[in-house]
Amino acid sequence: GINAEYGKQWYQRRVRADRAREPDIVDPADTAPAHTRPWRRYVECSAKYDLSEGPHFEYGASKQLTDYSRLSAVVRVGPASGVKLKLMLTRGNHSYRFDIIFSDVIEPVAVLYGTFLPVFVYSALHWLVINPYLHKLKEEELLEKSAEMECKLERARDEAKAAIHLMKATYDKNVNNEQCKGGLVLLQAWYGVFGSSS
Repeated sequence: GINAEYGKQWYQRRVRADRAREPDIVDPADTAPAHTRPWRRYVECSAKYDLSEGPHFEYGASKQLTDYSRLSAVVRVGPASGVKLKLMLTRGNHSYRFDIIFSDVIEPVAVLYGTFLPVFVYSALHWLVINPYLHKLKEEELLEKSAEMECKLERARDEAKAAIHLMKATYDKNVNNEQCKGGLVLLQAWYGVFGSSS
């Protein structure tokens, strides 16, 4: 049958081949943290002919949620299958599929329900569950980076104090030598421009 997904697969193979020829090109989206990555959404539409169910039309969308999770929804419309919604959640090597039959025959109302129900449910989950979870992950990452930066500053401060302590004996020795010789000892040094240049 006519399958629009073939064009998407051909394009993905072409992109992979181009990247294989140019290994220095790295997509910044592939190296970003999982919760900040601009995940790509795919929209699929196909017309198929099955020996068991006859001709039917499918359309749907899929979205990558995390590094290992993907959510997809496909609506199948056909004379034998009626109006059916297929929801699939892929998590690693596990797949969870839910089939919802809206009607045994083709009805416009059932098609509308099958089309807009997944959109409404995903929007609700996105704003009530996914966004707060991603926001929490981002806050935890910021706190972790802040704590790491504070540890680095504390370590640098301790190293500077240790260096000053090690140089104290040499400093006192040089000052005593200069004072014994009647030499010049700098107590303070100011650099820069002070006051108005006019």
